[in-house]
Amino acid sequence: MTVADHTRGPAIFTRDIAAFDGVAAQLPRATRVLLSGDETLTGPINGMLATMLYGKEIWGRIASAYASQSFCRPGGTPEYVALAAREDPWPLDVGAKERWRSSTIALYKMPLDVTFVPGRSDSYAVATVDPKSPASLAIWRRAGHNRVITPDDPFIWETPQAATLRLTLATLEPQTVTLRQDVTIATISLEAGITAVETGVGSTVQVIPTAPLALVHAVAHPTDVLSPVSTSLDGTRVAWSAASEQRDNQIVITARLANPGNHALRYEVTILSDTFNAPVRLARLLAAAPLAGEWRLALDLSRGASEARVNGVPTPLLEADVVAQPPDRRYFGVLAIYSGGAVVAQAPLFTMTITGGSLAAFDPVVFSVETARARSGASPLPAHQRALLAGTPLVCDALRLALEQIVLERRSPPLGVTPATPLVPGERLNVQVYWRAAGERENRDQLPMVSLQVLDEENRKWAQWDGLLGDWLPASAWTPDEAVRQDIPLTLDAATSPGDYRLLFVVYDSSSGRPIPIAGQNAVVVGWVRVAADGEP
Repeated sequence: MTVADHTRGPAIFTRDIAAFDGVAAQLPRATRVLLSGDETLTGPINGMLATMLYGKEIWGRIASAYASQSFCRPGGTPEYVALAAREDPWPLDVGAKERWRSSTIALYKMPLDVTFVPGRSDSYAVATVDPKSPASLAIWRRAGHNRVITPDDPFIWETPQAATLRLTLATLEPQTVTLRQDVTIATISLEAGITAVETGVGSTVQVIPTAPLALVHAVAHPTDVLSPVSTSLDGTRVAWSAASEQRDNQIVITARLANPGNHALRYEVTILSDTFNAPVRLARLLAAAPLAGEWRLALDLSRGASEARVNGVPTPLLEADVVAQPPDRRYFGVLAIYSGGAVVAQAPLFTMTITGGSLAAFDPVVFSVETARARSGASPLPAHQRALLAGTPLVCDALRLALEQIVLERRSPPLGVTPATPLVPGERLNVQVYWRAAGERENRDQLPMVSLQVLDEENRKWAQWDGLLGDWLPASAWTPDEAVRQDIPLTLDAATSPGDYRLLFVVYDSSSGRPIPIAGQNAVVVGWVRVAADGEP
């Protein structure tokens, strides 16, 4: 903490980590706490969190010297979940409430009447790699892939009382699933993507797919009335999987998406040396993910060459930087998926060794079907996020675009932030803007701009950002029904006075500066924010 106070880094323990001690002390003794193994919490940080939770029953995957504390009871439900602040807030999906948050950690309280089964329950064996290496930590922290359900290995749920069972299932291909409940049989159709299946359970239910699919999680609530079978396809998230293999001196990476919401996403492949000291980046490649089909990347390490294909057809890369004739050492590859400017999924692909300039060893990581949140859900949102638009999208007829949602995100939220916690002068924000192409555009040469401004009652600006609409994917390249996330950074002026401010959104022509009407207006108020002096409630 002293280092953090007097220099920009590095510092292991910061005040928002230390503040968790007081929160942990308030939790009941012997309560069950699931502790995340995210890489931002590995090593000494997770060890410190485990120490703060002394006397509690700690579940999770804890790295390095604290591995003996790793534990997860199959079929059990933790009472609290502590995640890295950057992680997908999946506890909210199962009815949890966010109790506390800092810029590093978020704590959720699970509902008391819920029985929760996570699909991700197995750990990877990493005996073949150095347990202290970044690659092994990255692989191990994932706690295994999602559970695969097959026709020969169905999912079985048994309960002593009537319950409403909600299953979240992920599949890359459409298929049918049989639900067998005692003597009753129901057949449901799943589309490619992530589907929630809800049904009433009297005693036992079996989920039998026609092809392998992944169980994301299962949640049961006690009930007096058994509900009929219903399904709901989640358009805010995508299902994905990846595979990597060695072909002579080439590495071939294949990625597939099930993307029912037509979200414009990006793939990033990075290969780094497997060491804590003086890391060497062997490759970084960035590509637009296809809305459907298979994306394949071939890397020739001897020549430093790369080629990408979509469904077998060559496709350009947005960026390509590959080192030819890499030095002899161990490396690991990572796949990241971007939605707008944010990484929504990140996972290790492989470890490899270069010896004598050639690929001597290659160990791929096995995936089932993973999930990623391509856009924020309608409700609930984490405490550091707030939805500004609700209801009818704002349509820009001239550009054939619709503004579907705006989410205000605090980049460094104060300790214990709630949705009602005011902003402070100088605070940094990230505004997630979700666009959707309503149809084909007539004038694709036009490059529209957007402006987001924070104004007071006298129209003075206290924050402003102007830039190209669509950011990395200009609107001229959108296809009908494609959904694009744009991330807009805003920083409040340090001299901003306490009070209420409106957020004004403007679309305008880059050549003339003229506003392009959206929702019939030249400028639209999309929300309000409250600013208080630093430290005030």
